[in-house]
Amino acid sequence: LLHTWAVPAGMHRDSVMLNLRQSDASAVQAQNVCVVVFSYGAVVFFNVTDELREKCLESFRPLCAEIIPDGFQPMEDYSIILRPPVRKIHQAQVPYDEWQSVIHFDYAALPQLDVHNLAVIATVLAQSIALDQYSVNADAMLEAFTRLNSS
Repeated sequence: LLHTWAVPAGMHRDSVMLNLRQSDASAVQAQNVCVVVFSYGAVVFFNVTDELREKCLESFRPLCAEIIPDGFQPMEDYSIILRPPVRKIHQAQVPYDEWQSVIHFDYAALPQLDVHNLAVIATVLAQSIALDQYSVNADAMLEAFTRLNSS
């Protein structure tokens, strides 16, 4: 496993993007294989196999103050579809070389995938997962305080 560190413009110092390459991967397979690690504990993977994801998470364990047990880790799947941009002309779709991105709840359709797109998507996904986890923690604390106050 070989990795390089890259912090693109627009990403804050609370995250690091690692480009991953496996020695047995072809150039096509290795394209856009990366992981983004955030200081608040979220990790976002792009085009990473389950096996490689597990290896990465295992290598990050020594750096974690607290580890969420297996099976309880919040996860989301988000698809990125690459498609050429289009422009509608009289009810027909004609290829057009302007950027046209479509963002939905469970996928994004982009004309190209670059480090800036990856950074934005990773940040939104990481913050979403982190907020969900903080919500679970806050609910647990409120429940504990409610029990203590009712005793």
